[in-house]
Amino acid sequence: MKALLPSGLLLLLGLLAPLTATPYTESLTGINFPDELSGMLLTKITDYEAQNPGGGTGISYRAPNAKADFYIYNGGLKNIPSNLDSPPISQHFQAVVDAIPKLLGQPENQLKILQPREEIRIGQLAFLHTALSYQLNDEGKITHVYLTSLNHQFLKIRFTCINSSLQVNDRILQDFLQGSAKLWPSP
Repeated sequence: MKALLPSGLLLLLGLLAPLTATPYTESLTGINFPDELSGMLLTKITDYEAQNPGGGTGISYRAPNAKADFYIYNGGLKNIPSNLDSPPISQHFQAVVDAIPKLLGQPENQLKILQPREEIRIGQLAFLHTALSYQLNDEGKITHVYLTSLNHQFLKIRFTCINSSLQVNDRILQDFLQGSAKLWPSP
């Protein structure tokens, strides 16, 4: 019986371990991703580069009513300018937005644009941004997409929350953006 207790405890700890990830520093941008960000837990770090050169890394945070995914990649480009109006960033942002219906498995006419393309700041970084609402599995959802360049890498953020109320969603989003603004390395 005593021999089973440590094994059972190890098994339990092994089952719980995948629920959270340890803090992670992305080497190309210097962004330090903590294990918790504005009430959301770091749950997964995905190396897309190994499967798809230029695919980079994905960093995922989850909470019961929201999820956030950071993607850092170059898409095979060697020099991504920092100017948001530059063709690589502007065209890539449009391609990202155009791919959302397929990614969500939604017909394009089922998505409602809440915020057309705009430029916003999250802390010291300027981003292109759009927001969309849609239904998925009988739940209303709002997704925000942000794109910028940092150290010649694309930095894309996709933030989604359940459309319980716009006021609640806005508070969750603002908390997330305030927390994210603290992640960027100093210039």
